[in-house]
Amino acid sequence: MATSTNEQANHTSSTTTGATGEDAPARRAIRADRAHRARRRLSRPSLTTAIAGLAVAMLLGTPALTPALAQPDAPTFAANIIVPQSRVIVAPDAANPVRLQRVETTVDIRDQVATTTIRLILHNPSGRAQEAELVMPVPDGAAIRSFHLEALGDDGGARLLPRDEARRIYEAIVRRMVDPAILEFAGTGMIRSNVFPVPAGEESVLRLVYEQILPADGDRFDYVLPRSMQATDAEWSIRVNVESQREIASVYSPTHDLVVSDAGAVIPAGGGRATSRKSFEVQNTAAGGAFQLAVLQQPGDGLGATFITYPDPRVTDGTTTGGYFLMLAGVPQPDDDTPRIPRELTLVIDRSGSMRDGKLDQAREAAMQIISGLESNESFGIIVYSDQVETFSEGAVAASRENVQRAMAYLESIRPSGGTNIHDALVEAVREPVVEGTLPIVLFLTDGLPTIGQTGERAIRTAVQGGNRHERRIFTFGVGYDVNTPLLRAIATDSRATSTFVQPGEDVEATVGQVYRRLRGPVFAGPEIGLAERLAGTRGTAQGTSRINELLPATLPDVFEGEQLIVLGTYVGESPMDISISGNFLGEQRTFTATLDPAKASTRNAFVPRLWATRRIGVLLEAIRQNPGSEGNQELVAEIVALSTEYGILTEYTAFLAAERDDIITAGGRPMPAAPMEAWRDEVEARRIAAGELSVRGAARTGRGAMNQEMNNAQRAEAATISAGANVYLAADMARREIMTVLQVNERAYFQQGNRWVDSTMLAQAAEEPEVTVEFGTDAYSTLLDELIVDNRQAVLANRGEVYLLHRGQRVLVINPS
Repeated sequence: MATSTNEQANHTSSTTTGATGEDAPARRAIRADRAHRARRRLSRPSLTTAIAGLAVAMLLGTPALTPALAQPDAPTFAANIIVPQSRVIVAPDAANPVRLQRVETTVDIRDQVATTTIRLILHNPSGRAQEAELVMPVPDGAAIRSFHLEALGDDGGARLLPRDEARRIYEAIVRRMVDPAILEFAGTGMIRSNVFPVPAGEESVLRLVYEQILPADGDRFDYVLPRSMQATDAEWSIRVNVESQREIASVYSPTHDLVVSDAGAVIPAGGGRATSRKSFEVQNTAAGGAFQLAVLQQPGDGLGATFITYPDPRVTDGTTTGGYFLMLAGVPQPDDDTPRIPRELTLVIDRSGSMRDGKLDQAREAAMQIISGLESNESFGIIVYSDQVETFSEGAVAASRENVQRAMAYLESIRPSGGTNIHDALVEAVREPVVEGTLPIVLFLTDGLPTIGQTGERAIRTAVQGGNRHERRIFTFGVGYDVNTPLLRAIATDSRATSTFVQPGEDVEATVGQVYRRLRGPVFAGPEIGLAERLAGTRGTAQGTSRINELLPATLPDVFEGEQLIVLGTYVGESPMDISISGNFLGEQRTFTATLDPAKASTRNAFVPRLWATRRIGVLLEAIRQNPGSEGNQELVAEIVALSTEYGILTEYTAFLAAERDDIITAGGRPMPAAPMEAWRDEVEARRIAAGELSVRGAARTGRGAMNQEMNNAQRAEAATISAGANVYLAADMARREIMTVLQVNERAYFQQGNRWVDSTMLAQAAEEPEVTVEFGTDAYSTLLDELIVDNRQAVLANRGEVYLLHRGQRVLVINPS
């Protein structure tokens, strides 16, 4: 009986959607009518819903219920369940499931209200129509504005489920599919649609719009778009538009890079108060992870600052505990008539013989463009060097039309010849007094090693540090592989600037111009951060001790137009503290104050310690690069390995931590013990071997390997997002390497050993037997999930294979499906 019913159902389906003799409008009308009737059936009480689910299952030839769901209150599902943030989840016997091809997301934030519009492009590759439904995790407090299939143009019957009911649905899907992929979304709300048709061989486009009031912390409000920590097959695009009645001081994402496409003010058509606006595209969306955004509004006419904090009892001063903080500060966008801090610019150009083959021509063109773009109240100087050092003028000259024209002629006259006198060129660049009231900037370019005069790396660095009494910012550019990369980076870092390296074949002019464009309109120069003084007995008094430590960067950079200031560090204490940020703000010395309140710390901000650890690793690696023979490097290496292990932020030096079994090879080339757990337990040996490799690699001062190390270190030391510290690095041959056997879940890392993911906090005990074993689909599994939701670590269960973790003081082995 069942067989004949299935055959009849299949025959009916193929005749209805089948094609011969029917025109397109008729087919669309039939599909619309079927979808409408299906929605009416599925909107009735639970018994009718169950019968409809059974009919759909029979129609598609799939089981209606698996044993795990054969419960009185078990929900029914379509054969295809679309979870955009994770992946398409289908019944195990579906040969050609509906596939999610693209996800186009637009987020419109107006003041504190966010409207998220998501277009889902689905494709049915099979030769028959298939039913599907949408399941989408959403933040608490979301409200559906609309949901429909674009071809049908009517309401698709989506419902908003609270987190408790959503949790039940997530678990039901997981049990049915024997796949824990979406468990990381347990603990959030959910949008679930009714069943809808996807025609054979065609695309269907779903459009979902939901709104939410964003949580606020003072002048900052935060937005989160839930997405799986694992990359999905679908292509994602995310565009964000932010409008505010108050000026937007900063938009920042700790998870993804943002590229601003439009910024300014919006004036209503009928007149009235203008609103501040920023629009931007979200980059690196192919990588997994939720998209998080912080929008900081300007508090007044000065600097706006906010703190995002994460509690960690391991951060302590011996008396009280603390945690990690991220300070985000933004400066107001000056009006066109607002006076900026004028710049005094010194261009230092290498004209040695090695600058032939077009490099000098590109450097000359870059210099011409920079000088011609200076404002009339700014000044400039030009230094060219080879064996000798030559100057365009005695000291800086005003950027008048006459001086600019003379500079153009001077630049046209220089020709490549001779050696490379880096020492004298740099000493000359920092020697002259600075034009009063300006921010002094040096752009220093070379393509070679010092060959004339003083050539010692340490001597050159010492001479520049000692001679730079006027605190010029020295931005360095190394062209090609024949440059001393640690020297150029140190000179820049010592002076609040950055180093840039141009690989062979890259455009020197474009690179120099790109860096210089960032230096437009200095707004906040020489910023410094510290504890603000309060009256004795009030909250947050320093009381002779420092409550903020381990700041990264240790020396804060200048802030230019369109930039923001990101500072990470640790704090101790439970009471709020006022933090001061002082510096030259638009030509006037100002001090601003913001409050860091430890009571607002949350484990939801787990990206903060990860980002801090990423920067810290970069700083430690660079310290070894600057002093490769120092005995103190052993301690630095130990800290690098510890941070890399704990947070899963691996570098070219610690990649061996993620190797498996016989593939575990020491950095020095000798094999580690074959058993991976023994290798982990031999922590002292791993650190010693890593130290030896760091000493050897760190000694490289020039060549391709030296450049790749500087680029790797800078990427981490200057990281603004956790994606920048992902396990991707440049190898010695400049090839891109990505480590796939380590997984970050919030503040912890898990290393893959065969079919098992091992918690980084218990690697030393990884060979020991578990104290508790929890099997997939059991009551104990559900209890563990509940506890992990409380700890904000549920995403660890969303992996196939075994998971060995330290949970509330116990070694717990989770047996997930393989």
